[in-house]
Amino acid sequence: MAFLENLALRDAARPDLDAVASLRELYGQDGNAKGYLAFAGRVADRYPQNPDALQVYALALSGDKQWEQAAAVYRRMIVINNKNAGAHAGLGAVLEAQNKKNEAVAAYRAAKIADPGNAAAADGLKRLGAEPVKTGAAGPAPAPGGSGAR
Repeated sequence: MAFLENLALRDAARPDLDAVASLRELYGQDGNAKGYLAFAGRVADRYPQNPDALQVYALALSGDKQWEQAAAVYRRMIVINNKNAGAHAGLGAVLEAQNKKNEAVAAYRAAKIADPGNAAAADGLKRLGAEPVKTGAAGPAPAPGGSGAR
């Protein structure tokens, strides 16, 4: 596994996500979730501004039910890029797992605003019985008695 870990971390700018996925599978086959979690933490430490690296860590934390820590990583991702729909949706899932419905709905809505096609956010809003986000600008309402044409 050391070879794959080195391969995953060899690039100075970003992790090798194929190697990361292989390691996740290998650690899983070995029943060593804690080993993968430690590796995912090293990925996040090596690439603290890289959304893929942070996502790897947030998912590993979520898989270990470390909800507060996972939420903190997702929030860090949102600070880096507020338009990261995946980070908002991930935060929504973590908050939902903690039964923080109102906060989860807000996070899922932020994901839908960032990416109206985000299926995870749409599914989360539906699961929580929340109204979907209205996206798109319909323009101003027509004046009473008017057609709205200019």
